[in-house]
Amino acid sequence: MATKEEIKGIFMTFIATEEAGLAKGVDPDWYPQNWPSLTNNIKKAPSLLDESEQSQFYYFLCRRNLLPGAEVGKHYHLLDAAYRRHAPLMKKPCADHFTSSMGRLQGLMIFGSDHLGDIASNAGLEDYLLHRAAYQQISKYSSIPGMLAKPERFVPFAGDKRVVERICAAFNCLDFIQDDWHTSARPRNAAHFSCVSLPFWGAMFILLLSPLPLAQQTVAQFKALEQLPCRAEQMEILDRFEGASSACLART
Repeated sequence: MATKEEIKGIFMTFIATEEAGLAKGVDPDWYPQNWPSLTNNIKKAPSLLDESEQSQFYYFLCRRNLLPGAEVGKHYHLLDAAYRRHAPLMKKPCADHFTSSMGRLQGLMIFGSDHLGDIASNAGLEDYLLHRAAYQQISKYSSIPGMLAKPERFVPFAGDKRVVERICAAFNCLDFIQDDWHTSARPRNAAHFSCVSLPFWGAMFILLLSPLPLAQQTVAQFKALEQLPCRAEQMEILDRFEGASSACLART
């Protein structure tokens, strides 16, 4: 078992190599080769790093899409600030190769902001953990059928006003575009546009299962969009989720 000094050394090496990579515009190879020793000890960071070190540590964890949990505790403000500082790295297409592994829907749902601005803010750690749990639920599946088979796991979030409001705000901010590489300035053609982003459809599943009027209004907005990329394909997918949500609600 590694000592506290060895674990802190892992954290500081991670920070140093990521900082060097950022300065050079390259993706450092330390993390891909050493990620288990880092991820297995993330929970110990608050007790081993001072606030300045934690701030940099969280900045690069966000870049690697490794969001810590309740162990952040009273230091949540450092994580929130680090995420917002890192947000410009989320831009796609990016001018360099040092991009973030986090997508816009994820950032908007969990933190209420992305590289283009804010839609909401977390009151503190409790809000963060709620929205983090909601995103974990919608992003844990590897296929649409797998998601459709487990509607009951989405129901608790569908009844939570904070989650529903955050999803609706995120969808409106994104103009319901689920492909981060598709922008108004550089739209992707149908051959390359991705309309099967599982987190997007997981979030839509929550809205379809929700009794809240705002959720129903947001789904109606989505269905009314005439210029939606790959609209026919997206409406076919939506129809499958509507069927599964209706069947689930009929059983309750």
